Amino acid sequence: MLDVMRRNSNSWLFVLLFGVIIFVFAINFGPWVGNIGGESKYAADVNGHVITFQEFQMAYATQIRMIQAMQSDFNPEGPLADTLKKTVLDRLIAKALLTQLAESQKFLISDQDLADFIRTQIFNKEKGLDRETYKRAIYSNYHMSESQFESQLRQDLLAEKMTELVETAAPADKKGEFLQNYVDFLKKGAKIKT
Repeated sequence: MLDVMRRNSNSWLFVLLFGVIIFVFAINFGPWVGNIGGESKYAADVNGHVITFQEFQMAYATQIRMIQAMQSDFNPEGPLADTLKKTVLDRLIAKALLTQLAESQKFLISDQDLADFIRTQIFNKEKGLDRETYKRAIYSNYHMSESQFESQLRQDLLAEKMTELVETAAPADKKGEFLQNYVDFLKKGAKIKT
């Protein structure tokens, strides 16, 4: 078959045939490569910051595990699953907005702060942790590379720092409501695509 194609490669019929194949492939797969069913390529875009489907799926699975830890028979289906997905996505959007606000105010999470947090809050500080074990643990637990994990964690810590700052302005009994109102205010000026 390949010999026939090589011998006739200058034939207008083969050029036309390959043109049709390329056109059909481009129409059917081109704009949607990596994107099954014609869905968008991300869960959300917040002012140019992309929340990937992987990030969304991990947050959603974590939320389900947390609920199931308190209510073992919990099984999200139908409208409940849709509501839970919307809630998780809203939280990720809020985190992105708070992180962007923190970055615009030049807040930082230093490498040392990040390393201390990883050592004390994520891994057992009593045990030594070599680089290879760390990389394997990150990949097996979070399905990310080391740099992706650290970037994600830095964003989480920045959002947490901004949350604490915003909540200091709120009355003690209204912190959650005050934060939600502030995030809603940030959403009004943001470019968000889902």
